Amino acid sequence: MSSTAQSVATAFCGWPAPTTATIYEDKQQQQQNTKDETTLAIPRSLLHQLIQDHHTVYHMEHRDHPNLLARVLVALHELGANQAQLINGYYKVYPDLVPLLQTSIEQRVLTDDSWLEHLGDPKYYRPYLTFFQRKIEEYGMDQVVQQYFFDSPLSSSIGSQLQPIVHMAFGLEYDMPDVVTQGLAYLATTFVDVASLLNVDDEEEEEDHSSNERQRRLSTTTTTTMDHESLLFDMIAADPRFGGRMDGTNTFHSALKVLIKSQQSLLGMYMRQNATQVRLQDLVTLAARLIPCTKQAHRLDWFLGGGQLLASALAIQYLMERFEKQYNNKKLVRLQFLATLCTFIVQGRPTRPPTSHYDARYVHSEQQQQQQLSWDSCGSTVVASGDPKSVLILQSLVKARRLYGNGEEEGCYLDIANFIAGFVQRADGAWCKTDDRSVR
Repeated sequence: MSSTAQSVATAFCGWPAPTTATIYEDKQQQQQNTKDETTLAIPRSLLHQLIQDHHTVYHMEHRDHPNLLARVLVALHELGANQAQLINGYYKVYPDLVPLLQTSIEQRVLTDDSWLEHLGDPKYYRPYLTFFQRKIEEYGMDQVVQQYFFDSPLSSSIGSQLQPIVHMAFGLEYDMPDVVTQGLAYLATTFVDVASLLNVDDEEEEEDHSSNERQRRLSTTTTTTMDHESLLFDMIAADPRFGGRMDGTNTFHSALKVLIKSQQSLLGMYMRQNATQVRLQDLVTLAARLIPCTKQAHRLDWFLGGGQLLASALAIQYLMERFEKQYNNKKLVRLQFLATLCTFIVQGRPTRPPTSHYDARYVHSEQQQQQQLSWDSCGSTVVASGDPKSVLILQSLVKARRLYGNGEEEGCYLDIANFIAGFVQRADGAWCKTDDRSVR
């Protein structure tokens, strides 16, 4: 066992055991459970060494491969992984980590007067890391996030499919300042400004009364999850103005920049007509429903099916709750809505997934075909696989269930959990980009 793997094993042996009742069981089962449940708490010391070891060594993202190490290890622990499964998870993520190159730029010092000058330049990751780390040491996480995220252009960035916001929120939730520092530096170096597409209220206030009435009638077309699906799979999918390939330099981030630049007016029209009444809960459910958007059961879309949109919606939910008193968070909900539209377009506007996502094609045994797997069984299956994307998807589904899991949504989330459990059991399962290259 390598020294790194040994440190993973040593660290996680000290974590409190996750309570499966807290994660999976329904409310009636929880009420019947008389065991003393231990609240999941992440002591500061457990991931500190690993995070510090990687802090200035690896890219936060390299050609569509984000650094998921800390998030995957925490997710595995929350889902009940044992020591061997945690180490397996580490080695599933490690091959995707790309070392940062030593450059003269890393010696440059950013200040309050200069930090905005290099937004969107990945070469400045280390200077941004140093800048935000210094600020957090001086003012604390919440104050720095308020000043350099909410009160800055960073809150209007759609770069890297909002995964920098996911990373930052993850650091806040688990009280890991180094991770918040990484998230802010990640945000700054992947910056793509979409502020003009988010300020739809400001534009409406400038219109006359009749125009406002017409706008309100148009904006009522997407007030439910089903309407959001119709917008994507009926209206945008059929809009010929979104035709053509937008591959940029063959990464999602570059393709997204091409789309924003070339179709800003058209995207603005869809935002004005649909974004003013959008609800985050609907976007969470829509993100889950998009996961099975695939032409073949064993090939899942890297960006629609990989759980990024679900993770970003839940991260925004967390930020809204944590900073509820300080900010009006409509802009963040619209940012999630825009990210959903753009991801759907960049990924080739796939066809609508089946109404029920659970399908006997995705499972193997006759017993599994007779009934859905429970949350517990889905968790055990995904954790055993160690597949990083699937682990994070299941963790997000569990969180979504806790927040919104009542009625139809409960069934939807369990359907997707079964879908992912079936996917990881397939020997030929693969995550694919738009060019159909297997990347798993």
